[in-house]
Amino acid sequence: AAQNGTLTGLRWPRFPYYRDELTSLYTASGWRPVWSNNGQPIAAARQAIDVLRGAQDRGLHPEDYDAAMLDQQFRKLSSGAPLSASDIGRFDVALSVGLMRHVSDVHIGRVNPKNLSVGINIEPKKLDLAREVSDAIARGRIAEMVRNAEPRFAQYRNLKAAYARYRALSADTTLPTVMAPRTLKVGEQFDGVAALRRRLVAFGDLPASVSSSPTGATYDAVTAGGVARFQDRNRLAPDSALSATTVAAINVSPARRARQLELALERIRWLPALDNGPFVVANVPSFQLYAFDTVGGTGA
Repeated sequence: AAQNGTLTGLRWPRFPYYRDELTSLYTASGWRPVWSNNGQPIAAARQAIDVLRGAQDRGLHPEDYDAAMLDQQFRKLSSGAPLSASDIGRFDVALSVGLMRHVSDVHIGRVNPKNLSVGINIEPKKLDLAREVSDAIARGRIAEMVRNAEPRFAQYRNLKAAYARYRALSADTTLPTVMAPRTLKVGEQFDGVAALRRRLVAFGDLPASVSSSPTGATYDAVTAGGVARFQDRNRLAPDSALSATTVAAINVSPARRARQLELALERIRWLPALDNGPFVVANVPSFQLYAFDTVGGTGA
């Protein structure tokens, strides 16, 4: 399987881009399993599977790396159930493929930007996956290897935090929809103010304590301040006016926002590796320029 680049039973059975890396990995091990010893999985195998099961923490999908299947096979191996050398070998290669795919996806993205006619060259960023995986197994530091492969940009960390928030919100079936019959301004009567506050609290534009405060049926100044913060974050004029455009933006489903954040994480992975010095980012669509002191720091 390692040499021909195909292993049936995987979600993506063909892996031509990882064939050479797998060959290097298993050549170095004398073509012996790297994830088990005498038929028993080693601790690093458990670590690797847990990393793959948590792929969504990084805006990726566990099923793309066969995490559930690998977890099941790990449990069979750990139980002492009799398995053939072929079964052990398939588990080993499948785990190597899944982990190499994941590390690569975390570091340079799932999709090559050139295939989307985006003028970014990811070739210089590619890792020596055989060496990375072999070293991580030897040191028992699989999760650390994956963390080190992630982009170092502060924006990436912020997007991951927002992604986790919106994933959680997408599972909240009690989040209300805001209904406004017309454009509202501060001080006007508004029966839907409680629903609006609840949504703004969920998005982080109002503190949690506000949702339990008595409001009556008035579009008050506190709520309007939350709307202004939401507008500013979403590139709307921060005038606090509850217009149809603002209400539509507030009502965008958390699941859709999570998907947008997932795609934003992917685009950051395409960026070239930068030194720790200052750098400038031009946001062409919004006509904005950002200057940063360091890759991992905040900008202005």
